[in-house]
Amino acid sequence: MIVFQSDDFEIDLSVYGLTLNEESNSFKDNIIKSYSLPFTVDFDDDIFIKLGFPNIENITSFESIIKGKLIVDDKYFEAEIIVGEIIDESIELTLYYGEEVLKVYSSELKSLPWPVIIKTSLKDYAKSILNKSWPDVSHNFPKIFRHEIKEKNDYENFEYFVNNYNGSSFVDNIIDDTGEEILYLNKNVMAPCPYLLEIVRMIYRSEGKKVRGDIFNHPILKKTIYIPENYFEYFKGNTFDSFQFDRPDRNNNIDNNEIGIYEKIYPTDNLGSYKIKYNINLDPVLASYFNFRIFQVDSVSLEETIIFQAFSENNRVNISDEVTVNVDTNNQFNPIKIELTLKNYSGSISQYNSFEFAYQESRLNVFPNSYSLSDFMPDMTCGEFINAIKNWLNIDIKIKEDYVYINFLKDDIINYDTEDHSHLQDIKPRKKRNKERIFKLIYANKKEIIVDYSGQIYSDVDKRNNEEVKIEMEVQNAIIEQNYDIITAVYPEDNDDGLIFSIYDGLKNNQNVCLDFIEGKGIRIEDIYNELWKEWLHIRTNNFTFNDKFICHISDKLSLRSYIYKYNHKLLPVSFNKKRISQEFWEVDMQAETF
Repeated sequence: MIVFQSDDFEIDLSVYGLTLNEESNSFKDNIIKSYSLPFTVDFDDDIFIKLGFPNIENITSFESIIKGKLIVDDKYFEAEIIVGEIIDESIELTLYYGEEVLKVYSSELKSLPWPVIIKTSLKDYAKSILNKSWPDVSHNFPKIFRHEIKEKNDYENFEYFVNNYNGSSFVDNIIDDTGEEILYLNKNVMAPCPYLLEIVRMIYRSEGKKVRGDIFNHPILKKTIYIPENYFEYFKGNTFDSFQFDRPDRNNNIDNNEIGIYEKIYPTDNLGSYKIKYNINLDPVLASYFNFRIFQVDSVSLEETIIFQAFSENNRVNISDEVTVNVDTNNQFNPIKIELTLKNYSGSISQYNSFEFAYQESRLNVFPNSYSLSDFMPDMTCGEFINAIKNWLNIDIKIKEDYVYINFLKDDIINYDTEDHSHLQDIKPRKKRNKERIFKLIYANKKEIIVDYSGQIYSDVDKRNNEEVKIEMEVQNAIIEQNYDIITAVYPEDNDDGLIFSIYDGLKNNQNVCLDFIEGKGIRIEDIYNELWKEWLHIRTNNFTFNDKFICHISDKLSLRSYIYKYNHKLLPVSFNKKRISQEFWEVDMQAETF
């Protein structure tokens, strides 16, 4: 039985002679979905109607992804059907299934429901957490050397370090008006650095799952921080305000529903640009009715000019952006109004929103009282981030109904069960020794480790005829070195070099510096190889690969997370290519490696 099931319909796919491909993520650089080879459906087929496709005349307007569940005999998988090409009077479909089909993987990291953090003083709060680590805090404020900021306008007094802590407090930016000319002394910028494990936890939490596993107990990874490219930059001038909506300013009634209206009004007496930065994070209950507007009101006619508007009902709302209102002689003195309308709520909503309003003609960078980590996430999807971490730390990810278990692969595979498949042996299996393999672990900054059957080697010039397997990691560790008498992380000049991580372990000699090591262990490529890859690559360069073809009953267990005993060897499957040839039998092409 091979059945695709959605909320609205159920389709028996057995009749289409599907070929299912399952590849082990243990042998791949990233997370691979199980998938079918493309199959075609005629326009007059019942499945065509069940899938909700329009008639042939209107074939251009349908959903390209149909989500549901796949039932294969006694197993259930999350699944999706991808709609492909139209060929004559048929349409091509591809089925993807398995635990890797998670909705959150296609979401941007910055779009996750990161909470709004509200503090009376950013500097005081940052100081209070300097000696804390994950999971007690989601981020921290380590000192990072970034000399290029000093070259920007109004940063000639910058003291070279992001999160510049002088031993007693974070350095402040000040106005010096003691001389003939007013000086704006921007000495410091601040940026929260999220903990690696907090980002991973938030990804799966957004899918309604809790996390467990060895990586969350690892002493180095618990202190590994992501270093973002951006930093707080709020220029204060004659007009500057930071606020949160708390309780409604007035109430109204829409369609017999009582709603609360929150509003803030600012004058526009000066010509120039005004910036409004907003961050709103509401669950579906609070946002059951949501209408957010930024607009100008004509001071004479009271006509409204909409600058930005967002409206939705019964959906989560998570928006973070900024708009600029340019004021010239045509709209001068027309006040700017910020208005949020929600279904009436008796409590405070201050923890779910934050705003900054500033007149752009300003030169002093002030530290905000509220912020969200969404503004400091890498520009990538959750799936891309998890792929990068999996490829870096050689981890095994098991997704269950309520929990996600993430362990180091080298430790996890020793606990796999073994299935006896001696009765499924091919007469002449293909067998290849893997001693000619060379693996290359490559960081984003091009630092690499080369490994053959003997272990780490330092040149592959004489190995050009060998099979080369590149594992390109989209990460790098920040270089730790001395600048201006401070030894800490240096932000790389080429910030296109992947995700940048470093280790932060609280104050050292009263300085919030990053480290290369904690008790001799770190995250350099050499450290990652020795701890997490060495044993695995030693096995994979000293073993054999088997390729065979056989017919098996649906009761024979084919699992990528089980050993198979066959040909007097314990094999770990790399991939299955399975074609259903009857209601009870599969024809299988298998690739596996000895362990």
